[in-house]
Amino acid sequence: MKRIHLIGIGGIGMSGLAKILLEKGYHVSGSDASPQSPTCQELVQKKIKITPHQAKNIHKNLDLVIHSAAIPPHNVEILQAKKLSLPLQKYSTSLAQIFNPRKGIAVCGTHGKTTTTAMIATCLEKAGYNPGYLIGGHYPPTHARLGQGNYFVAEACEYQRSFLDLSPKHIVLTNIEAEHLDYYQDIHDLENAFSTFCHKLPQHGTLIFPYHCPTSQEIAQNLKTKINTISFGIGKQTKSDLRAEHIQLLPHKTLFQAFYHKENLGEFQLQIPGLHNVYNALATIALAHEMRISLHKVKKTLKDFSGVQRRFQIITRKNGLLLIDDYAHHPTEIRATLNACRQKFPNFPLWVVFQPHQYSRTYKMLEELALALVEADMVILTDIYQARERSEWKARVHSLDLCQRIQWLGGKAKYIPDFSQIANYIPSFITPPAVVLTMGAGNVYKLIPSLIQQLHYLSKRSA
Repeated sequence: MKRIHLIGIGGIGMSGLAKILLEKGYHVSGSDASPQSPTCQELVQKKIKITPHQAKNIHKNLDLVIHSAAIPPHNVEILQAKKLSLPLQKYSTSLAQIFNPRKGIAVCGTHGKTTTTAMIATCLEKAGYNPGYLIGGHYPPTHARLGQGNYFVAEACEYQRSFLDLSPKHIVLTNIEAEHLDYYQDIHDLENAFSTFCHKLPQHGTLIFPYHCPTSQEIAQNLKTKINTISFGIGKQTKSDLRAEHIQLLPHKTLFQAFYHKENLGEFQLQIPGLHNVYNALATIALAHEMRISLHKVKKTLKDFSGVQRRFQIITRKNGLLLIDDYAHHPTEIRATLNACRQKFPNFPLWVVFQPHQYSRTYKMLEELALALVEADMVILTDIYQARERSEWKARVHSLDLCQRIQWLGGKAKYIPDFSQIANYIPSFITPPAVVLTMGAGNVYKLIPSLIQQLHYLSKRSA
């Protein structure tokens, strides 16, 4: 039995890979900076041994060592693997080895990848394709499976150009905006990476792309003539191949009519809120239409789709107080999440606990972040979450800079660095009914247990 060790096994992609490798019959072990995390403990339940990073985890009995993109080259286990001359490869290479022999469907883009990947994987599953998939967020009953069918659906990450390891038959491109500028030189460098990826499509492959995104349009126009392209968009005036019209953003559901050219595909319903999820659904409908999946099955799948963990996840609701958790960390994602919240709970004051993600992103997008967050009724800012970036960025920006900018724009904001202080502060000043939204790509979710306790205590007093 092949023995494989995963460095950074607690990451969402790496944990999914671990599940698939187990299905393939390999002996899997792993290490992580947070071996007690819920993700790691789920894998421990599957008999995977997980420890902190340490050189002794790497030994000559291993057949392969895999590391995530978040692991630095000076990690003790990477150094030990090199010392022992063990085969060492990155996560994206390992994913490609599973993905490329199948009919691969790659979902890429700056925003919406995780939800769209989950929608597509579920559609294929309900249609009887028995697909394999790897989703970049926890999704019940599992975010990754090998599958026995011909298709494999994967979230294709642009960070470090990782998606260039994949050779897909179909690409679903959600959008392209400035992101990962700690790695890419500028937006043009990022756009070139997406273009290179889309040009990997084979003859008779398919690119599904957003009509409203000029860069995506340009990429589609420059592809080989024998590649099928399907654009999607919103509004009667759009010239996209697939479009949504008569959109109703209601508190308990979203309704829209879909048209493919002149063909009326009928009414679709979503239970997850937000205009951004109409775009995600359109991308899914476009692929399903290309694969000739029954419209009835697509409609039912989208109607029943309840979302992915940490994507507008309602944690608790009691006596007029709601706690919602979301992964949004880019200005566009923040605006979309706040708009979704206003749609679903139109008369509730909205308190946001935002943890800025990365010093470099906060520095480069300070104005855009402030303009997005000012739409909340109250913003509480934690310290900036540092991830995979050079330490010199830390001296350039602080959460207080963002706090002051929000205040200058006329918003209400307060900087509170300590999670326990936040959990105590909010119940002292908030009045039901209200929404508390924790938001960020770091570890802001760790605030939730103590916040639940304090909010439940407040709801009892208000009942």
